[in-house]
Amino acid sequence: MRSKHDPNRRRDTTPPPRPKPTHPPTTASKAYLDGVPALPANAPPGWPHVFNYSCLDTSISLTAQQSAGHIPDLIATILYKHTSCTLTGFLDLSNDFRFHIVKPSQQANFVIAREGRTVTCGIHKLGKWKEQHVYRVGPDAKQQWTPVLWTFRDTARDETEEGILYQGREFVLSCSQRRKWLFEEEGMVMSNF
Repeated sequence: MRSKHDPNRRRDTTPPPRPKPTHPPTTASKAYLDGVPALPANAPPGWPHVFNYSCLDTSISLTAQQSAGHIPDLIATILYKHTSCTLTGFLDLSNDFRFHIVKPSQQANFVIAREGRTVTCGIHKLGKWKEQHVYRVGPDAKQQWTPVLWTFRDTARDETEEGILYQGREFVLSCSQRRKWLFEEEGMVMSNF
């Protein structure tokens, strides 16, 4: 039997186990909820996903949110957070759809509307769009959405895919930082066309 200090004794070269991180990494896969059957977390970018609510705060880096956040994700998250039936109604292309969050104190509505395969999302204030994002969905609303138009206060307009996607990511970031305004139950009103 060899002693503990025997120089010929084999050394254990297995590295010690790594400690688990206290905060999960903020990658796109962690940013989305699993368990939403219609909208899997591993669907490609540009397809709608439901955000993991714990990731919707200002502690997420700008880069992480911009890589993960798109208008289809924001729309799916808001509707799913209201009720899963609301999201199901939106994804059913056989009927037009309208959902809005009314905040009288802000004199503005957050609007999500779908007429046929055209989806509009944004802030509507005093009868005009303050900011508007328009997308076109394919034959299945659960798949790729194509950016069509972005407008801001009737003074700025972009019809390039790159510009619309950039403005959409900025809008998603802004909304995630004001999540209480969007996700609190008080003041939510839903109506169909």
